[in-house]
Amino acid sequence: MLKEFRIKNFNSIKKEILFTMEPELNAVSEYPEHLWGNTHGDKLLKVASIYGPNAGGKTTLIKAIYLLQYLFRERYEFDERNERLLGRTSRFYIEPFKFVDIIDNLLSSTIIFIDDKYELGYSYELEHKSTREEHKFVIVTESLSYRKLGTQVNESVFERNGNIVEAKGLLSELFLPKINVSDTQLLLSHLNINYINSFSGNKHYSDIVFRLINQVDKLVLYDNTYLAPIYQRIDVLDKKEEFKKWVLETVNSLGINISNIYIEKINDHSRAIYVVHKINDKEFKLRWEHESEGTKQLILLLLSIYHRLHLGGILLVDEIDAHLHPKLISKIIQIFTSKLNINTQLIFNSHDIMNMTNELFRRDEIWFMYRDENLNSELVSLSDFIDYKGDRIRKDAKYSKQYMEGKYGADPFVAKGVLWNGEN
Repeated sequence: MLKEFRIKNFNSIKKEILFTMEPELNAVSEYPEHLWGNTHGDKLLKVASIYGPNAGGKTTLIKAIYLLQYLFRERYEFDERNERLLGRTSRFYIEPFKFVDIIDNLLSSTIIFIDDKYELGYSYELEHKSTREEHKFVIVTESLSYRKLGTQVNESVFERNGNIVEAKGLLSELFLPKINVSDTQLLLSHLNINYINSFSGNKHYSDIVFRLINQVDKLVLYDNTYLAPIYQRIDVLDKKEEFKKWVLETVNSLGINISNIYIEKINDHSRAIYVVHKINDKEFKLRWEHESEGTKQLILLLLSIYHRLHLGGILLVDEIDAHLHPKLISKIIQIFTSKLNINTQLIFNSHDIMNMTNELFRRDEIWFMYRDENLNSELVSLSDFIDYKGDRIRKDAKYSKQYMEGKYGADPFVAKGVLWNGEN
């Protein structure tokens, strides 16, 4: 589970921003069932929503959180999806903040997870080494620390500065005098490939690394514009009856009457996906490509939701409102805030202000992201807003109305009086 995330100098983010899934227990009392808790007294939010104007940095934040998963996999599992989302041939580059006279090429990030035994703190710094021919980065520093839950003591597993690695306990467990790792690869990734992926036993420091890798593996980014490989995803659905049953029941509970989704072999070289609609006890099958965008997005999103709810982890969704009705979005959010969800977090961005209400969210579950006068992305939680009297936003306030009125400072500025033909 994600506790805290910090990043600095990534795309539109210049100054360090802090995003946290820790609830404001002293200031926010509504919906205690929205909180995940453990026996040590730790509390975390199950859901976080991010609102703001276009180009405010909402997508940047979602991808910044996912960046660790990308960097962790990039050296040995670089695929079309990651490349399109964050990589070299995409418009979503790993770039420093550019709206300055002198560009700082150092990106820094810290992420903190909590599992059933430890709080795991992982930090890294990247230096951009971009040229006209090549876009790359090198690892400058990297560190992993941990704290056993229920204690106040933080201990180090490893610290890396350039190619120098300090990890006495870990090296002893792995029977290594030292670790040699490429300056373009995370030590975390190097350990996973060569040592930890085959780890078994009760070795302490190796177990800490293994636990962190497990948390990173559970960072999943759902991008609504990415549809491939659809056949692979539907094929999994078609082969697992319990999986299919849940998706179909959920789709039907949301008012879309679908009785089946399956793949049919056309010939030796092609297949087709069919969605079967039931109308007045009659079934009509529709090819996937002829299905509505909303229905397709809902089915694909539910596939990702099912996996996360059963495996645990963090589901990141960019533009959850794309092609989906606000009532559908509301029901999806309620899946995650339900008491039945015990190990999964949903973090998403949206322009769907209809659901920005006190009937759906705690105040600390709503965030706003926008650009300041220097085009730097800023991030602030609704629970942190203080009015002129020194009071916080009330839990019975009309959040969406106040947002559109500009009270939270993260609404798009539209010049008044500008007509389509340019006349005022």
